[in-house]
Amino acid sequence: MLVAIAIVAALGVGLGIAWVVSGPKMQPDRAAEFCWNEFATQLGLDYDAGGLLKGPYISGNSKGMDVVMDTFHQQGDGSKVLFTRFVVNAGDGLPEGFDSTAKAKPSDDPAKRMVAQTTRRHINDLVKKLGATMANGKVRLVRPGAVWSPQVMIKSVKHIIHICEFLCIDSSDLAGKLLHGSRDKSLPDQLRADMKRVLMESYAGSTESDSAAAELIDDPDPKTRLRAAKSLGTKGIPVLVKMGRDPGIPREVRDDAVGHLLRLNAPDQVASSIRQLLTSSHAEVFRCVLTMVRRARYAPALSTLVEMASDSRISGEQVAAITEVLGEMGDRSTQPLLINLLSHDFLLVRRRAAVALGRLGGPASLGPLEELTRSSNVNRRLKELCSSAVKSIRTRSGMGGGDATEGAEAS
Repeated sequence: MLVAIAIVAALGVGLGIAWVVSGPKMQPDRAAEFCWNEFATQLGLDYDAGGLLKGPYISGNSKGMDVVMDTFHQQGDGSKVLFTRFVVNAGDGLPEGFDSTAKAKPSDDPAKRMVAQTTRRHINDLVKKLGATMANGKVRLVRPGAVWSPQVMIKSVKHIIHICEFLCIDSSDLAGKLLHGSRDKSLPDQLRADMKRVLMESYAGSTESDSAAAELIDDPDPKTRLRAAKSLGTKGIPVLVKMGRDPGIPREVRDDAVGHLLRLNAPDQVASSIRQLLTSSHAEVFRCVLTMVRRARYAPALSTLVEMASDSRISGEQVAAITEVLGEMGDRSTQPLLINLLSHDFLLVRRRAAVALGRLGGPASLGPLEELTRSSNVNRRLKELCSSAVKSIRTRSGMGGGDATEGAEAS
């Protein structure tokens, strides 16, 4: 009896050992141990080495999605084959089908076409290139064996998680999908650049657009920096000013930066910025900004122009340029300054002050102008300009005085 029991017990132990040996466990293997450790460490996941009764197990959360990796056996060709299984559980956020999001008509807007193109690329990467499957809110990737290059597996897994992130963004959130796609280095550089451009142009002011702009604000291409600064609205003012002060960038880009600055609905901030630009030590920057102020007839810059024209430290050439702009802007509050400039040391300033007064001056300007026309020590051309200004003011004020040509040009 005892012998029979001993035999049965021995058979039971033998069968148990056989089951354990052939079960889905991780055999002591330094290469496999390294692979799993490296994988878990680089992805920030929890690793359980397993043992006799279970195989290795990795779990955790990545980008808000549950991640699991384990092993399993599958019968094949008369023997069991070991596989490594990786699963991303994205839940309800992962769509069940792609027909509506992977297609776009030629008439669709650029954002929708780019999102559809990216969706098709991601589906192709998931199914054809990586060999993953998707169902019930989960993406599965299966690899034979328990030993593989951890770097290759990590790259594949990161790509899967990144694709799942994109697919989980609601199909109506085109801005969100564009931002995600623009950061996806697996996509062509031109497509990513186009995504950022459309994002900043079509969704300016949104969180996604601001994020894309922030990533481009230091781009080496000045046109790209300008596009980013424009999309930021008033938050882009510091960048616009920096570009306006930079004589090293193409003039058309600098002009565009200053012109956009003048169009922003933030008079106080812009006026302060224009002051910074006009006081630049670079003559080219000064001329550029003054030209844009004149074209826009930007009234908030008047106080800065008047202050600079009254500053004895400003060169005669700059005062002359400012005086011409004041005349073209036509603000009569600058008349006292222009009268004072009739006695400026620089002849060109005096000439342009006379022209400006002819355009906007009132009766108070007549005395100083007429005095210059009578003086024997006054330049002939200046006398002519003063005489023309007097006639213009008298005609405009209904005082008579002939049909003088208003606003003669200073030579």
